[in-house]
Amino acid sequence: MNVQLSRLASGTPSWDYGLGKDVTSAEAIRAMSRAQVLRAVREHTPISRSELAKHVPLSRATISSIVSELLDNGLLLEAGLATSTGGRRPALLSYQPEAKMALGVTMFNNEVVAVLTDLEGHPLKYCPRVWTGRTPEDLIHTMIGVVKEVCQSIDCRRVLGIGVGLPGVVDVSQGTLEISVSMGWLGGRVEVRRMMEEALHLPTIVANRSRIAALGELQVGVGRGISNLLYVFIGQGIAAGIVFDDGIYFGASSSAGEVGHITVVADGPLCQCGNHGCLEMYASESAIVARAIAKARAEPDSAMRRITKGNLQLLTTDLIIDCARQGDAAAIEVMNEAGTYLGIALSATLNILNPQMLVLGGPLGCKAGPLLLEPTVREIERRTLFIPLSAARIVSGSTETEGIAIGAAVLALKHTHINRIFSEERLANNGHD
Repeated sequence: MNVQLSRLASGTPSWDYGLGKDVTSAEAIRAMSRAQVLRAVREHTPISRSELAKHVPLSRATISSIVSELLDNGLLLEAGLATSTGGRRPALLSYQPEAKMALGVTMFNNEVVAVLTDLEGHPLKYCPRVWTGRTPEDLIHTMIGVVKEVCQSIDCRRVLGIGVGLPGVVDVSQGTLEISVSMGWLGGRVEVRRMMEEALHLPTIVANRSRIAALGELQVGVGRGISNLLYVFIGQGIAAGIVFDDGIYFGASSSAGEVGHITVVADGPLCQCGNHGCLEMYASESAIVARAIAKARAEPDSAMRRITKGNLQLLTTDLIIDCARQGDAAAIEVMNEAGTYLGIALSATLNILNPQMLVLGGPLGCKAGPLLLEPTVREIERRTLFIPLSAARIVSGSTETEGIAIGAAVLALKHTHINRIFSEERLANNGHD
C-alpha cells in the first residue's frame, strides 16, 4: 500500500515532549506548562483563551504568555470569533500543525524513502530512491541525499528532527548501528546519528526499522486506535516492534524484539548470528526462496518452474506468492511451512507480551496476506494460552516503506523536547535539547 499524501492519519502522535530530569526546576516547570497548553490546544482546537484556561491548571498570565509564543511561532492563528456569552466575542485560537515538521527515512526492498510530516505525523511530501549499495555507510549517505531532496524549498528551521529506521541491532541511546545479520553487516559499530547530524544539522534518533514500523502501523495502518501492539517485520530478516501504551519498548540494550533469532528447530541450520535453528532460517525471504527452489525441483509440474522457464534461480518471494495465489501446491506448501514456524515463535511472544494486536508486516507480511497469515494463525491457536490469544487480533500489515518512514518521523516527534517546538534554533547540544 502506498501512503497517499492527501490521506491524513486519524490518530495523532502521543508525545511525551521529551520532558526529562536533566533540566533545572525552573526550566522543567516552564517546559511542563508549555506542554500542557499545547496539548490542550491540539485536543480542543479551535478554542478561546477563556476556554483554554478551563482545561489547563495554570494562571491566566502564564497561559497568555505561552499562547503569545505559540502565535509568534505560527503554531496558532487567531481564526474567527466565538459565540458571545454576553459581552465582546472572544477570539478563537486555531492549531496549525504544519508550522513545524519532522522527517523520517528508512529502507527495505532496496528502496530508501524519506517523508516530511507535520506535527501530527500527517505526510506532506515523500521522496523514494532505489538503493543498490552494499555497505551501511553507503546506505547512510544515500539517506542523507534523499532527506536533502525531500527538504528542497523547505525552511529547515521548521524541521524539529529526523527519525531513521535501519535493519539490524541499533543502540538507540548512542545512535549507532551495531550489527545487521540479515544484511551481512558484521564489521562493527557504525555511528549513524553522528553522520546524519553532521551532514544535516538536525537532531537525529536512530532505531531498528521494525520498531519504527510499529509506529507507522499505529499512525496510518491497521493499528490506529491500538495502544499495545506487536509488529513483526518479515523480509530479509525478521524482527519485531513492541509498543506498550503508545510508546516503543526498546529493552535494556535496544535489542528487544529480535524474534528472528528465536530457536524454532533444535540443532537446525547454522544462522549467521552463530545460533542454530533460528526463525530466520525458515521464514525470512531468503529461506522461503531456498525452500521454494527445492520444492519446485521435486515437482516437475509446479507453476514455479513454468514461471521461471526452468531457471529456478530467478524465483523471488513475489513470484512464489503469485504462484500460490494461482493454486500451485508446491508454492502453497512453502508458505504454509513458513507460517508454521512463525506461529511456533510468535505463540511464545503472545504468551509473554499479551498485546492487543499482532501484525505480520514488512515486505513479505504485507504482500503475502492470507497466504502467510492463515498458517501462522493456525499454529498460534494450537500453541498459545487462551487468555492472551483471545485478547489479540492477528492481522496482516497494511503499510510498506512510506508508512514505516512516517513511523520514523513520529519517533522523532516523540523525542522532541517541548522547548524545541517553541524555538527556531538549529541543532543544539548534539541533538538533545
